[in-house]
Amino acid sequence: MNNQFDSKILEDNVQIISIGRSLDDSNAHILLEQLERAIDGNFSHIYLDLKNCELLSSSGVGAIISNVEAARAAGGEVTLLQPSEAVMTILHALGLLSVLKIQETPISGLKGVVPK
Repeated sequence: MNNQFDSKILEDNVQIISIGRSLDDSNAHILLEQLERAIDGNFSHIYLDLKNCELLSSSGVGAIISNVEAARAAGGEVTLLQPSEAVMTILHALGLLSVLKIQETPISGLKGVVPK
């Protein structure tokens, strides 16, 4: 069993964590731990790539929200990258769109962010 989500480290303390088809009770704790390590590792920008995620449970939302707050407290930011329509529907229904930072364009479109 995979004990982490795929991730890429980019220049300027940027990390991208790719979420697969689901973020639910079976793997939310893994994301929680991986995000905590990224925040503790002083990554100032953490992107959660949600373009392939079709199932987002309450556990998944909890893992994201708790780490958004932790990253901001540490002077960083967690950004949802290209969330799928299914994820956007869930976040909208929960009233979280105004709380979360969302980037709809691919990471390659961000100026000055290049894979190492």
